[in-house]
Amino acid sequence: MHPQKTIQLALLVLVMVSTVHAGDGIFESAEITPPELPGMREGVVLSLVDIESGERLKDLHVRIELTDLDSGRELNTIRYFRECNISLDIAPGLWLLVLKADNLSTDGKDFYERISFTYLNRSTPFYLSAYMKPVGTVVGEVVDEEGRVVVNARVKFDCSSEYGVQEEVETDSYGLFRGEWLPTGLCKISALYNNQVGSVDTTVEKGKLEEVSIVLAKTTTSSFTDYGLYLLLIFLGVASVYLFSRRRGESSHRTVKETGPIEPSEGMLSVMQTLKEEQKGIINVLLEAGGEMTQVDICYKTSIPKASVSRYVSYLESRKILETTRIGRLKEVKLSKWFLGQ
Repeated sequence: MHPQKTIQLALLVLVMVSTVHAGDGIFESAEITPPELPGMREGVVLSLVDIESGERLKDLHVRIELTDLDSGRELNTIRYFRECNISLDIAPGLWLLVLKADNLSTDGKDFYERISFTYLNRSTPFYLSAYMKPVGTVVGEVVDEEGRVVVNARVKFDCSSEYGVQEEVETDSYGLFRGEWLPTGLCKISALYNNQVGSVDTTVEKGKLEEVSIVLAKTTTSSFTDYGLYLLLIFLGVASVYLFSRRRGESSHRTVKETGPIEPSEGMLSVMQTLKEEQKGIINVLLEAGGEMTQVDICYKTSIPKASVSRYVSYLESRKILETTRIGRLKEVKLSKWFLGQ
């Protein structure tokens, strides 16, 4: 090799070695910044708090479900809470927030919370604390009296607390089911398939995975017939009352006014000034009806869509302005004692 080329090659190797081993070399100073998820930047600063201990939570994988209660638009994502809080970049408005938190070191799910809030201004951070409630997970199988798996059986969860997710599920092709985000405490799990029913009681614990087995037993023909006859009698009774009411020209929408209207006080009016027009409309029809009516009647009186009325009632209930009671399949809505000043 030519002597001059040999010297040039040696100098090049020397420069490369000194670059790699330098204290502030390119390999030591390089940093990798993970990409930021769209729509999740500065704005609402969210922190999670254990409702039992009062401590701030971290090191959790959290599913965030946001619903704009005005437009119905949904934003869902999964974030890792390494620190005590994260920021959400959302538009100002009325929002419903559902949080499902999972610590991967436990077998079951760990925390759940559902809150509504109003975000007014993008220019300043809005600090929001979510007090997370403990939840767990239940998995199980459904079999018949001969031990054969039952596919597509309906499984219902009836737990001692009302928060969390207690939606009905169906067994898969192996007769298995899974209930996640169930509130801690006693829980009755029932299964139904055709004329076979069964149930089991279990205790849900935070972060734990409970395993159960439900055996379905056939209902007797006589009891099934008696139950059908009982339903038929109820139907005939309701139909008779309905026809009698129609002959007299009465309806449930007209009877709600008979209790007499309520005159709003200055305190009520000041609270109503903070509400949107549709929400004020709901309050006004309740005042005219004496403070109480069904949610169906509210839809009829205000001409607001059913889904919107449901969202507004949930928000007003979170503001302690309304109280709701479930009566069968109907929801009774009334003005709260706090709002009425009682």
